[in-house]
Amino acid sequence: MVQQKIFGTLPDGQEVHIFKIEAENGSYAEVLTYGATLQSLVAPDKNGKLADIVQGFDTLEGHLLHSNYQGQTVGRYANRIGGGGFTLNGKFYGLPADANGVFLHSGGEFSHSLWEAEILGEQSAALSCTSPGGAFGFPGTVRAKVVYTFDGTALTIDYFAETDAPTVLNFTNHTYWNLAGGGSILGHILQADADFYQPVSSLLLPDCPPCPVENTPFDFRTPKAIGRDIGADAPRLRIAGGYDHHYYLKEGGAVTVTEPESGRTLTMTTDKPGFQLYTGNFLGGRPGKGGVPLAKNSGFCLETQFAPDTPNSENAADCVFSPERPYRSRTVYRASPGGRS
Repeated sequence: MVQQKIFGTLPDGQEVHIFKIEAENGSYAEVLTYGATLQSLVAPDKNGKLADIVQGFDTLEGHLLHSNYQGQTVGRYANRIGGGGFTLNGKFYGLPADANGVFLHSGGEFSHSLWEAEILGEQSAALSCTSPGGAFGFPGTVRAKVVYTFDGTALTIDYFAETDAPTVLNFTNHTYWNLAGGGSILGHILQADADFYQPVSSLLLPDCPPCPVENTPFDFRTPKAIGRDIGADAPRLRIAGGYDHHYYLKEGGAVTVTEPESGRTLTMTTDKPGFQLYTGNFLGGRPGKGGVPLAKNSGFCLETQFAPDTPNSENAADCVFSPERPYRSRTVYRASPGGRS
């Protein structure tokens, strides 16, 4: 069942709605029209106790004043583009980058927009938003749609986008997960089917080809606590203050995270080539749900996407979409009381 109600009102008077997708087992997911945001996912632990495993804010004001992209849909291009822009079909497109020429999350355009919504059946809600040609320097008018489907265990996020001119696209979801419902995520056990990760410079941009995870703190091929090696004396970790790196998933690979005390397990699968593992290194203690501070390492992100700065790489064509090549992608987050599913 999908229920809809008003969540809050934007400063310009527009209403923000929340959609609650309920399952028969008592679990549910909630989605906001502001930022096409995953507001909550309430799931049982090994004893059947329900808890919200999504970090964020109780009110719209929290999202407006304190957000670090909690739960939001990110586009047009998630993650970082360097060099002040990118070249497409021989033309350079300048972006409103920072002083170092880095443009993050496309300025939050889609993340901070009000999306239109509709209910699709008993388990899905669809949200749509349009970005005009030239917005933030990007070519092409982009019409995006995100469909959230929740069946009581699996949260499926389907991304669709059409453009009237060639452009770069890379949509993702920026949820901060905490399978205990609060506290530090450093004791969560993570396993990733990834043999390679992407080293980055001090600007958090790729500065060399992908590297093997073997014999590095970045190796999660065998399950280990997120915090086990996060403080290792490794330059690539110190640069980001922890994990904030892209991993290249093996074909058909998955990421599984388990919180030992509750027994909750989150398994992520995607058709994207990889994901950004971010461990909330820059969270500064802003007030979150229930007034609890969103502190450093209070949530982890699994942002499925193309690698950062792909538009300026030899693989640029991977993220170029056109009227003849619409954007399609699917990511599934499966929550269970224990064990890999």
